[in-house]
Amino acid sequence: MSTCNRLLWNIHQKRMRCDWSNADEEDVLAKTIAMDCIVQQQTFNFPLCYFQPTLTHKELLALLAPGMNPIPQKKSVSNFATKEKKRITVGYFSADFRCHSGGAPFWKLIRRHDRKKIKTVGISIAPASYRQTLRHEIENCFEYFLEFSESESDDYIAESLKNLNLDILIDTTRHIGESRPGILANHPACKIISAWGYGGTTGSPYVEFILADEILIRNDEEIYYSEQVIKIPSYHPVTPVSVLPKSRGRLHENLPLDAFVFANFNAHYKLSPTLFRLWMELLKSVPDSVLWLGEGTGEGRSNLRKEAEMSGIRPARLVFAPRTEREAHITRLRLADLVLDNPRMGGGASVSDALQAGTPAISWIGSSIHERSGASILTSAGFEKSVAESPEEYLVMAQELALNKLTILNEVRSQIGFRVAQNGLLDMHAYLRNLEKLYFNIVK
Repeated sequence: MSTCNRLLWNIHQKRMRCDWSNADEEDVLAKTIAMDCIVQQQTFNFPLCYFQPTLTHKELLALLAPGMNPIPQKKSVSNFATKEKKRITVGYFSADFRCHSGGAPFWKLIRRHDRKKIKTVGISIAPASYRQTLRHEIENCFEYFLEFSESESDDYIAESLKNLNLDILIDTTRHIGESRPGILANHPACKIISAWGYGGTTGSPYVEFILADEILIRNDEEIYYSEQVIKIPSYHPVTPVSVLPKSRGRLHENLPLDAFVFANFNAHYKLSPTLFRLWMELLKSVPDSVLWLGEGTGEGRSNLRKEAEMSGIRPARLVFAPRTEREAHITRLRLADLVLDNPRMGGGASVSDALQAGTPAISWIGSSIHERSGASILTSAGFEKSVAESPEEYLVMAQELALNKLTILNEVRSQIGFRVAQNGLLDMHAYLRNLEKLYFNIVK
């Protein structure tokens, strides 16, 4: 492990434990380290957005572009056809083909491509530790699957990809960990698109396009992207769950029967002291309420309870839930009254799961791409009024919903199923047909 990665690893481990001593200073240090890695063309194995969630679009481009542009661009030797095709080859390039909250909906989406029009190729540069039992199921979602090891060079991988004559390469990995920009610098495909995994600009001349929606990248922010921004109506793919297990009730989940339950199941390293203290203010203002969280690590739970006590909240008002399968998780979300998005790392999966459970959720829209995923999904589902413009408005919104559970909150809950269906949030057929049409337009 390089010095850069060792330092980032130490910070990451502290965040896993919810050890927020010197958090502000560590954010600055992590940002500096990550930028140094980019300038030196080194791989860093920790997501850039975990440490710099508040970088604006302009700041991100200014930081990335000087470091990314010097990577040598090598002339492509692929024999890309220019005539119109009836079937195109699309490669999905990722270091994250594994079972987790964000990945599962994505690879299930790939399986539904129209194989008469799209030849799908999965390209994994994941470390060996990610090769789990469910990888076989993920591989079967693609017509063709390639796996490259950490020991194989960028040049070798790029040449292997060129032999596939990819019309489009979808890069989901840049700056979220295990990134290998040298592969893309070799122009391994006719067109390269940044999408889904990392939402900010790559700052590189060889990634031509980036997918987004009107919430993630506003019109006046497009000038801060080195890529051509392509807007689609609903950016985040949300894979519906067809069969849900029966709920076992609040007692089974160690939740008080009559309490108001706020919920957030983000991994603990995504939490911040500022956001957690805001949630503690919320608990103070709503009597008989609890905060339902993912279990994280033992030390993380202990530190969160200490933080709660320092904020004047009884530690018992924090309830921790173990990890479970996605279907069971969506079922238990029905027991919550309100899901609190974590805008610091906008919860794409957590907000979409809440809506599938029929549970109201709120978010706020920040200044950076990483603070807008939850807002994007809520807006796509027709719940623009559930998106605050500031932390202060977010707090007031949560208080109003909690203190008016029988009226305002229940009205929101009753509209979820209708609005999700009306806005096509779970219509994967329509989502893919629009996406495939976009792919063909790009190749023309």
